[in-house]
Amino acid sequence: MTGRAVTTVPETARDLTAWLRNAATLIAEPDTTPGTGPHPKPGSRPPWNTVTAETLYGIAAALRDREQELRHAITGRPAHQCRRPSWTDRSTSACIQAITRLTAAAGEDEENETIRQFTRHVDAILRLPAIDLEESCRKVPAPCPRCDRPMLRLWRKSGRLACLGCGRLGQLMPGTLSLGVVEWQDGELT
Repeated sequence: MTGRAVTTVPETARDLTAWLRNAATLIAEPDTTPGTGPHPKPGSRPPWNTVTAETLYGIAAALRDREQELRHAITGRPAHQCRRPSWTDRSTSACIQAITRLTAAAGEDEENETIRQFTRHVDAILRLPAIDLEESCRKVPAPCPRCDRPMLRLWRKSGRLACLGCGRLGQLMPGTLSLGVVEWQDGELT
C-alpha cells in the first residue's frame, strides 16, 4: 500500500487487486516458517504455501459474500440467486469490480463498509510471512493499568501497546534489569 490514506472504493479495489495478484504468485512457494508439533520442520506437506492459500481463499469467499450482500440490498433478490459460480482469479477480479459498481449504488454506509473490508483484506495479505509488510498484534495476558480490562494488544516488532477498552496508547521500553516499562501517551510510566 501507499503511505497515504485510501478514501474511495475504487482506490481500495485497485490496491486489493494488485496485492491479490502479488500474493497469488506466492502460493507455489513452500512455507519457510517452522512448523509446530513433534517434528517442527520448515515447509508444508502440500506442495504449496498453506498460509498464503488459506488467506487468499478466505478473502475470495469474503468477497463473494460481500457481493451477495450488496446485490440483495440493492435488488431485493435472495442472496443465493446471486452466487458467482467460479473460484478462479479472474472470477475474483470480476467480483471486486461488481462490488465497486454495487457500492456506488448502495449509499455511503455501504461504501464505508466496503472500504473497511477491502482494507482489512489488504492488511491480511501484508501480514503474510512471505510479504511481512504489516505487523500483527498479540493479546497481552494482563489487564490495562487504567481501565483494568484484559484488552491490551502488543505489536512486538515496534513495541507499540494499545488498550482496546479505553483507547490508551503506549510504547514498550525494554529494561536492562527488569522486563521493561511502558511509556503511555500521557507521559505516565507503568
